[in-house]
Amino acid sequence: MDYNKIIDSTYSWFSFSKAIWFLLFFWLALPVLFLVPIAFEQGLFYYGFSWALQGLYVITYISILLGLFLLTGFVLNNNNIKSKEISISVFLDIIFLVFCEFFYTFFWNINKKFRFTQILLLFGSGLLGYYSLFVQSQFIFISFIIFVVCYTFFVLYNFLRVSFSLTLFLHNDFSIIESIFESWHLTHNKALQIFFGYLFNLVTVFVIFVVVSIILGAIANLLLVNYLTIALSYKLAMVLAVIFAFAPALVSYYFGFMEMYLQLINQHLSNKKIKNMLADKVVQTNKIVVTKKVKKSKPIKKSVKKIIKKKSSNKKSIKK
Repeated sequence: MDYNKIIDSTYSWFSFSKAIWFLLFFWLALPVLFLVPIAFEQGLFYYGFSWALQGLYVITYISILLGLFLLTGFVLNNNNIKSKEISISVFLDIIFLVFCEFFYTFFWNINKKFRFTQILLLFGSGLLGYYSLFVQSQFIFISFIIFVVCYTFFVLYNFLRVSFSLTLFLHNDFSIIESIFESWHLTHNKALQIFFGYLFNLVTVFVIFVVVSIILGAIANLLLVNYLTIALSYKLAMVLAVIFAFAPALVSYYFGFMEMYLQLINQHLSNKKIKNMLADKVVQTNKIVVTKKVKKSKPIKKSVKKIIKKKSSNKKSIKK
């Protein structure tokens, strides 16, 4: 896997003019998503209007999910790859697909060899955690830590294997379950490469997030310091900067993720071509061997026929 291309793709989207619409969408939606729950906890809204604000919060949450799915399709189209149009049925299928990914990641390992072990670690972690609340035992505590670490390893491995199922669902005509199993097949023997791909992608996105936050925070602080105290303007500027810097970081992550997906697809297609070429060569060699055997067997049959004819002619001469 080419990690340099993954790093480059995280900030290559700056040149795309259509990406600004996603930034505007997230800049409008994310403040509502972050600030509305805080306002509910502090009781800033009148009780009679709470149902309307809760409905707005649910609509905003659904809109963000829809925006993420549209962003995935946009990144696919940007790489000259056709994707499904987002309709109500496709949107519901995608939500169900996310729950299926959650199930196969945390509960049901696709690999049958490790399925029982993962289930055992899951229930063992729960039981040991429950006992550790009432019984102070070093053995139970150490066992709990070991079970949690091993279970986390399985969860991380499953996530790396099924994380491309949504992209495969939008890219191809696969069903929900077929997309998950195709992602598992696509990432066969590539879990370590995908892990480092995610690592480089997240580190680069974090750098972009910090840089954008510092720039936006400095600009907001210069504007707010004229109306507020220095300490209050700095805190408010940093909060706003972090919220608004989350959108470009999210877009950067999706572009880096799509580069990983394209590299996996290209590797899969190249391996498939090599296997087909090797299979064709094997078939051709088998044909050559068969034809040689057939050619060698023909003169033997002729010689046998000649011997039989000679014997029959000798018998006729003796009889005469």
